[in-house]
Amino acid sequence: REFLGSFTKSGIESILLEAVNGKGQGFVAQYEAQGEGKKFSSLVKKNNGEILDEAFGCGYDFTGFVPACVFAFMGKDKVTAKVD
Repeated sequence: REFLGSFTKSGIESILLEAVNGKGQGFVAQYEAQGEGKKFSSLVKKNNGEILDEAFGCGYDFTGFVPACVFAFMGKDKVTAKVD
């Protein structure tokens, strides 16, 4: 949460769009599948704190997801990166 909270709203949106956990589940698909009017487009219209509250409170498991920006910072890409 702290890592994601350091981004601008558009950065948070980009990372959530990219998020696919170790089980192959995408954040957006799982968030919207919860029904009850949960649409990603509505989520990202909220303020940053509310976006983070919902993203981390909706039950999505972020385990295994590493944002591309982290790989880029390390000078690697998702294809060549290896976890030690």
